[in-house]
Amino acid sequence: MYALIFAIGFAAFTLGGLSDRGGEQDPWLEVGALLALALGFILGAVPRAWSIVPRAILPLPTFLVFLTILTDRKPAMPFYAAFAAAAFYALFITSYASFLSHRNRPEEAPADEA
Repeated sequence: MYALIFAIGFAAFTLGGLSDRGGEQDPWLEVGALLALALGFILGAVPRAWSIVPRAILPLPTFLVFLTILTDRKPAMPFYAAFAAAAFYALFITSYASFLSHRNRPEEAPADEA
């Protein structure tokens, strides 16, 4: 449930950033990027062994979307600051998906000590 709630907030934050960009915008492309990132986050937060695959893929598209948002905003942001902020966002989103995935896994039974 936490993953779904966070994914909705993440989607709203991303959509707000994408809609604030200047120039011509394609709303279907924005919604597609938004759904892909939210789905990647939700799949990466699932407490299963295969969820490492979406978590491995998640940082690059997240970084590129946030780099686009931060470099196209008005007033202009210096590129190094936009690069650092986009890297921070990508790593935070990925690490939070990993945290949720590991948090909800069933605990392993401790080995019996004789």
